[in-house]
Amino acid sequence: MSAPAPHWLIFHAGAFTFGVAADRVEAILPLPELEPAVEVSGAAGVFEWRGGLVPVRDLRAEGRGDYRLSDSVVVAGTASGPLGLLATEVESIVQGHLLPPLQGTAEAQPAVLGHLRVGDAIALLLDPDRLWRLQLSVEGRESAGEFWPGAGPEQHAVLRQRAARLRAPRQVIAAVERSLAVVRLGRELFAFDLAEVAGFAEFSVPVPVPGCPEFVLGNMNLRGRIVTLIDFRAALGLPVGGLEAGGKVVLVSDDGLLAGFPVDEVWQVVPLSAGGLQPLAGRQAGFVKGAVEVEGRPATLLSVPLLLASGRLTVDQSPHMTGEQG
Repeated sequence: MSAPAPHWLIFHAGAFTFGVAADRVEAILPLPELEPAVEVSGAAGVFEWRGGLVPVRDLRAEGRGDYRLSDSVVVAGTASGPLGLLATEVESIVQGHLLPPLQGTAEAQPAVLGHLRVGDAIALLLDPDRLWRLQLSVEGRESAGEFWPGAGPEQHAVLRQRAARLRAPRQVIAAVERSLAVVRLGRELFAFDLAEVAGFAEFSVPVPVPGCPEFVLGNMNLRGRIVTLIDFRAALGLPVGGLEAGGKVVLVSDDGLLAGFPVDEVWQVVPLSAGGLQPLAGRQAGFVKGAVEVEGRPATLLSVPLLLASGRLTVDQSPHMTGEQG
């Protein structure tokens, strides 16, 4: 019997599509303010995280120095320490055996293990350790400087706030049991086991499905696939409400059907260490695994399979859907 295919986190950096082994991903963080670093070849800058410095590689061929608040940093573990990879979009987690490397023009080519076809795109699968060796060091840094000169005052304020939130005293990190995707919906934080998440997408206004209950927001077209958007607050007995502008969708798969949980923000991906899950009372126990602490705030860890199997969130995806998402 052949070994099962590994899982890969697929993300975009400009015109290129990349992948990194899912078990190497330590976190997916909103882009923080980066400080220019001395003697860091190929790095866009560094930020403080868990008491150390994390260099960030920008693998785009074009557009360097031009960022968006919606950009993310995929933090991958290496033998030398965590390495950040700029992502203009985090697409999905897929399973597949890598194919031999292709000849290409991506700067990361020396660090490419192989490739994987993801839909109509070809993802270059990266070796984080090789990427790290393409750098010199992270020994020093400059104390000030802007890595995004075109950003306005409000954007800089958001970036500084994110960077401050990521700073923490150096501490011993317990063995990681699994990774969680932490999201914000309204004022509350929720979390999903990353192994139960099929990916993330930008929210677009769905096409209503006549006759469906209130928690079914409608259908969205995601690159030719129908995604039924579901407000999971209905299963928890919470009011079903609106979303903030610029929201995201947590994609989940159920027996071949693709569904999505709209959220206001994908907060970050965090490791869950053994003993880090605490019991939580007062919520629908059948759908809640417990609570985890994220930067001093409680996040409710939800069970995707139980949410989708619940009669509260039963959805028929047969209605025709006509809308489009770019």
